[in-house]
Amino acid sequence: MRQTITPDTNTSGDNPLKFGDMGRVDSPSARMWRRFRRHKLMYVGVFFIALFSLMAILAPLVSFGHDPTKTNLRERNQPPSTQHLLGTDEVGRDTWARLVYGAQIS
Repeated sequence: MRQTITPDTNTSGDNPLKFGDMGRVDSPSARMWRRFRRHKLMYVGVFFIALFSLMAILAPLVSFGHDPTKTNLRERNQPPSTQHLLGTDEVGRDTWARLVYGAQIS
């Protein structure tokens, strides 16, 4: 429990705190950061945000050469495969490439 010292508080020998000695005073941002670091799930969240941000920055590399706007009616509605990680949509666009390039906008 935190003890508050006021000017009229008896500061005789039974009270180890002296007037003006309030202990450690943290800024609101320091308290927020300390609370933030204590939560273990925070690290998981930061990891995924960093991963998605990196994917958005490196979209041309992680889309494996697929253009998100290129249509190919012969490959429409394909299921996920090694060629198309998340398959294709109704006009043959690669879903993975559209997802990665869409992350740049958001």
